[in-house]
Amino acid sequence: MRAYYIESSIQATNSIVAAFRATAGIALDMDTADRKAGKQLTMPVAVISQDWGGQLVFDAATLWRAWAPNFTYQSTSSGHFVAEGNPDEIVAFIRELDGRARQNNESDSPCQ
Repeated sequence: MRAYYIESSIQATNSIVAAFRATAGIALDMDTADRKAGKQLTMPVAVISQDWGGQLVFDAATLWRAWAPNFTYQSTSSGHFVAEGNPDEIVAFIRELDGRARQNNESDSPCQ
């Protein structure tokens, strides 16, 4: 399993780097324009991250909440490798998000 994980990570390096570059460029421009236009994310959004305390110079959860009204934030005591550090916590977090997404899809169904 470890070998598969490492090989998959190596193969994904170019995509990961491209995603980071987009975040600092075109994606940031598009997100800024969407927020200025008052657009919001209507689907459930969830973020789990290390508890940074006062290390950040902004409140990331507040920024997300303004853009995504159906937002959940959870801090974790895991280190950099969050999923590896506390897999049970991550599975529970994803299951909760999946449940919210399923409820959201049912309430938005054109068949109701």
